[in-house]
Amino acid sequence: MTLNEKAKDLRSSGYALTVCGGAGLIIMILIFTGVIPVSLGGAFGIVTKCVMTLLFILFFAAGIHSFRRSKAVSQDAARETDKKKEIKKWFLESFDADALNQIIFSGCRKKKVPEDDQDGEEASAQEDDQEEIPAKDDDQDTETVTEPDAGEDEGGSSELGENDLYFERTDLIKDKICERFMDVEDALMSELTEEIYSELFEASE
Repeated sequence: MTLNEKAKDLRSSGYALTVCGGAGLIIMILIFTGVIPVSLGGAFGIVTKCVMTLLFILFFAAGIHSFRRSKAVSQDAARETDKKKEIKKWFLESFDADALNQIIFSGCRKKKVPEDDQDGEEASAQEDDQEEIPAKDDDQDTETVTEPDAGEDEGGSSELGENDLYFERTDLIKDKICERFMDVEDALMSELTEEIYSELFEASE
């Protein structure tokens, strides 16, 4: 929960508790003065009225306390908002969708391990993407076969599924933010990541 959300919750709680406590106190005053007749006599009636009055006083006091806390949290939330704008402005000026995709797909190519390696010759040949591999045929002359570039499919997007690509992008966004800003709270980081991802990738789709 961000500080803005916390401040809103405190204000909502303050309104609810203050209204409930204030209305209850007014009703109890009317009961004690006899304006609202309540048939609770004896010691039990007195105790009940006192307990209810105390309960409404606590509600009212808790509401006032929530309002005071919301003001303090609102000040912190304003600073958090300024910090969020600063981080978001820096990130969008430093990176775009193509730059992030290039980092992700180049990393995937480095991590990718061929599954169809049969011997040492095939493995060593696949380590160099630009190296030409001679292929021999018993009945034909030697011909040159060039491996397809992993970046042909828009940077190698076929290597990652849609969900995997989403998590790779969001993790990269968080890593880049952490490299520059070390004290970003988890809630603020999640909010920043979603907004930046939406602006860079979803808006262009």
